[in-house]
Amino acid sequence: MIPLTFRIRSTVAMVALVLPCVSEGATLVALPTFGGGDGTLVPADYGGGTGNTERQMAFNPATGNIALVSRQTANRVDIINGTTGAFVKTMTAPTGGAYTSAVLNITGVGVSQDGQIFTSNLADGSNATAANRVLSVYRWSGETSTDPAAVSTYTLTAGIRLGDAMDAYGTGSSASVMLGANDTAAGTVHPGDDGFAILNPFTSESFTMVDATSGSISSAFRLTSAFVDGDTAIGNQNGVTRVAEFSAGAITSIAAVTGPATTERHADVVTIGGVQYLATLASLDATVRNRVSIWELNGTTATLLTQANLLGVGTAGNANGTGDIDWGNVTGDSATLYALTTNHGIQAFMFTVPEPGVAMLGVVAALGLAVRRRRA
Repeated sequence: MIPLTFRIRSTVAMVALVLPCVSEGATLVALPTFGGGDGTLVPADYGGGTGNTERQMAFNPATGNIALVSRQTANRVDIINGTTGAFVKTMTAPTGGAYTSAVLNITGVGVSQDGQIFTSNLADGSNATAANRVLSVYRWSGETSTDPAAVSTYTLTAGIRLGDAMDAYGTGSSASVMLGANDTAAGTVHPGDDGFAILNPFTSESFTMVDATSGSISSAFRLTSAFVDGDTAIGNQNGVTRVAEFSAGAITSIAAVTGPATTERHADVVTIGGVQYLATLASLDATVRNRVSIWELNGTTATLLTQANLLGVGTAGNANGTGDIDWGNVTGDSATLYALTTNHGIQAFMFTVPEPGVAMLGVVAALGLAVRRRRA
């Protein structure tokens, strides 16, 4: 069952289906205060590179900054000012100065609503090297934290790969971490291979593989796994954006979102004025690998509103199709948006939803008049 937040809401929303022009004029422009005025940071601006060393970032709603994972020169989490793009600090690395050895020593990052920062490596339970099968998740209580805690360390079983994508949700000791999964460990423990992993670091020293009851959708959340709310996820792996509702370690419903193309590999959802907006980033196709699209989301139907290409990015390839897209702060009818394309850069945008047009207001007024007449 698709959650209530994904259902068409109210008579006004029904009118919007009749009059799709209600959203005409939505704008997506470069954030002028970010990156020297053009809204863009190229890898050299944040100490990155073109060797696939920056794959994920996360917006911190507690500070308005961005947490960026990098393996360029050192394994680190950098904090970038979300308004200006200026470097703020590098988070203190775990004891010993390095993250646990794995397929990639550090790749994921997620920030909870209260500013807790989580990061992980990329681990593969089928890897022949023992160290590459160990998943380590670390936590900083906030950007001012000087010593991260090793929240959890797990040795993965064959068929499980975790860490290609990461997100965090909640506050305090109720915060949860979501990890993109490649799950081919069929059986009674993992009946499907289309899910993700949920880690509750304060309540358990184990993670839960969240699968549907069949493996018909192969690793549907591996490249993108993001919370929509506490029991709803959005993700992508094989070129289809999907929404899943989950509970008690199981996916209770999963459905494809119609609208985004197969190149739209990264996704995030925000609510503005009671309406949900889906942001997607095309990072795989060479011709549109830097395209950001904004969609109005009604149920699992996405209607394209506006698109923009990242500015000032380089020509390096991105064969893995990695990157990230994250909504930032919402102010009135506007929200900031951040897009990271591996090897190319970070673009900050301002998305604005206009007030309903005169035509829409007229229809709403007519509906109100009709209702009054019926009551008379």
